[in-house]
Amino acid sequence: MFKEINEDFVIRTLQNYTQYSAANHEEMRQLYAILALQQSGERKEDIIMTVSLGRIMGMVPLADTNNNVRDLSDIYGKFDRLYMEDINITRSRIDHLRETQETMNRIMACYRSLSPSKEYLVLMYLYEKCGSYTVGMVRARSELYMGETTIKRHRKKGLARIKKMYGSDLTNTGRGRKETL
Repeated sequence: MFKEINEDFVIRTLQNYTQYSAANHEEMRQLYAILALQQSGERKEDIIMTVSLGRIMGMVPLADTNNNVRDLSDIYGKFDRLYMEDINITRSRIDHLRETQETMNRIMACYRSLSPSKEYLVLMYLYEKCGSYTVGMVRARSELYMGETTIKRHRKKGLARIKKMYGSDLTNTGRGRKETL
């Protein structure tokens, strides 16, 4: 979970939570499949076999452009470093996606805990229900019987409350409960 969030991230999460979550889950599924393949060693063995056969058949050069003689151990050492780097990059991307998803889940929990307040209703119209801020503003004015200034005030207050709750030690599932280890 991110330590701090900005208003823009909160708004984008409220507007697109379902789509962002689905995209995150799909990308994580694909990355876990890639990671499983990387860690299985099958791909590694195939590449080593290809390099070895290429070396035997003269397809892999004996020297690089600087005339440094290379043997299979040099090639394998370089390959192994690149291979581990590739695995670490995949793990890093998975961690980033997980952290982003946890942050979005926390934002949505904070948002839902605003219900049934006026701030919740205003944010729902502006970002979640209507698809665009302009349409949400028009519908909120007519259905909530509020002026534009009042709607903007409730919007600002609601976003501030979400950010405050996000930074608190409340859990995502229960208001007022403290997290315990």
